[in-house]
Amino acid sequence: ETTTEDNSGSEGGLSLETARLEDIELIYVDEQSDQNVAVQVREALFSGNFSGNQFSLVSTADLTTRFVDVGTSRYLAGKKIAYDANILMDLNENTYDLKAVELSLGNNIFNLEGLIRLTDAYTDYDLAIHSDESSLEAIMQLMPKEYQASLEGFESSGTFLFDANIKGKSDSKSQPAIDVKMELEDGRISSPKLEDSF
Repeated sequence: ETTTEDNSGSEGGLSLETARLEDIELIYVDEQSDQNVAVQVREALFSGNFSGNQFSLVSTADLTTRFVDVGTSRYLAGKKIAYDANILMDLNENTYDLKAVELSLGNNIFNLEGLIRLTDAYTDYDLAIHSDESSLEAIMQLMPKEYQASLEGFESSGTFLFDANIKGKSDSKSQPAIDVKMELEDGRISSPKLEDSF
């Protein structure tokens, strides 16, 4: 059928009430930023009206990461992850505006918001991550594998709050700045490596 031009200046397109993926291995390689990701998608659902250059993508997924490599550091090897996301995409500006993204890692929930912009030379990040339903053990799972061994055995109780901001450009020569703030309220941190808990 003949398509007509919509308000955003794009002809044709695709509108998905629901698209479903099951048992798919997803591999992402970004040579420019030296990033490699391999994920097993157990189930993922997508919906959105992709007929224009600006659209919202609504998606939920249940995943297991094989690995996330950034440079020489490996993150999230063999971790079960789920997300519920609403992302505004602008194909003219090559931006991904994270309106509401809830990320579950084990029993821990992280909320993400902010903007990711792609260019030919770099990827620009301006992201905020918050969790008031987390633990010290969950935060350690986010660290590169080489750091996890030295922190193994640490446990926490109480209310653990986590805030992080990721801001700046990522390319073959630089990575964005990461600012992290953690708070423990009415809690305790213990480890066999400590003489006493605190």
